Amino acid sequence: MHFSARDSPCSPHNNAMKSCEDLLNQSIHINTTVNVQILEQVCKNCLRFKTSIDTICWLAFQVVALEAMRKHQSQVIEVTFFR
Repeated sequence: MHFSARDSPCSPHNNAMKSCEDLLNQSIHINTTVNVQILEQVCKNCLRFKTSIDTICWLAFQVVALEAMRKHQSQVIEVTFFR
């Protein structure tokens, strides 16, 4: 059984054909890669946004709790002072 040079996977002909196919499909690969990267970035940004909102809500709750505690302490001090 005899194989020609074209049958070899590493032949110059097969290398040239593969390079040609890669060049023809280059725009498709670039678009796919960019779309995947953009989608990943959008997902990361959404997560950051949700985390920021949760953090702001938590900090606002802490401020409300601290203000209530301060008001309660000032009322206790006023009651103690007037007695």
